[in-house]
Amino acid sequence: MLQHRDWTEAQQKVEQEGKCRNCRRTNMLTPAHLIHRGMGGGMGADNIIPLCIKCHAAFDRHELDILGLLTVDEQVAMVRLAKGIENARKRAWSREYRNT
Repeated sequence: MLQHRDWTEAQQKVEQEGKCRNCRRTNMLTPAHLIHRGMGGGMGADNIIPLCIKCHAAFDRHELDILGLLTVDEQVAMVRLAKGIENARKRAWSREYRNT
């Protein structure tokens, strides 16, 4: 059975912040998952940051380091969702991901 995904929290966070966390662009914003759903990340606001389409694509290609863009609460959630600091660091700090 197909499970409905509730994007309400994610969309609200993107709309509330209103700009890309990386380049500060205010249009073409998307909710970027800190930890992919397939890796245990959810649809909640603690697993989302607003990125424009261009920055989101760079993040997904592991070309954008987001560690400095995250709040402390988001960093904590990322460690929890990634099931450890090493996994979270690899996802947030793309240079480390590329070197493994």
